[in-house]
Amino acid sequence: MSTYDLDAMVSQRAEAVGGERVEFTYGGETFSFPHPLFADDEFKDGLADVQTDMEMAEHYLGDQYDKFIEVGGKSGFIGILLQKVQEDATDVDEKGNPTLSRRSSNRAQRRQKRR
Repeated sequence: MSTYDLDAMVSQRAEAVGGERVEFTYGGETFSFPHPLFADDEFKDGLADVQTDMEMAEHYLGDQYDKFIEVGGKSGFIGILLQKVQEDATDVDEKGNPTLSRRSSNRAQRRQKRR
């Protein structure tokens, strides 16, 4: 029987997708929300009540939602972002391993240059 190190697997996946939070900029402001793979059960349970783009954006952004709208954001933009986050989270290489995000790849390249 195989024993899997779930701590290591979760850590690897977090690095591959760029962390446990999604951070983005819009209108000169920085916003963040839990990465869908790492959101807690309470957050995910709240998604069951979401019926519109606006409710989805409010759920993901929480207290940041009003600021996002103030700088010109629209609820549908969060859907665009979530689609990209999902695509990036499911990208795999030819062996089926999750690919590293650009952010993680850049860090690895900087480490290589220092050697």
